[in-house]
Amino acid sequence: MKQPYPLAFNGPLKPGSQSDTVWLLQAMLSAIGRHYINIHPPKPSGQYDESTRQSIMRIQRACGLTPDGVTDEKTWEAITLMFGRGQSFT
Repeated sequence: MKQPYPLAFNGPLKPGSQSDTVWLLQAMLSAIGRHYINIHPPKPSGQYDESTRQSIMRIQRACGLTPDGVTDEKTWEAITLMFGRGQSFT
């Protein structure tokens, strides 16, 4: 049975992207933001907007990744780890 929102990485997400995967990313950021106050998560909308980019940059800095605001594979892995296991990198 196929999951409606797979957590597997399926390509970079960046400002201007609009999809269900962006919505999933924003939902994970919202969940992470409830536990880590420095994330400042965006509201899930499915549009990769400036608040999404800022949240991604905060996570990238916390994880020692290049803070470019693009959700690449390493950033996606860090987010899914924080979301799935509740681990902090700060």
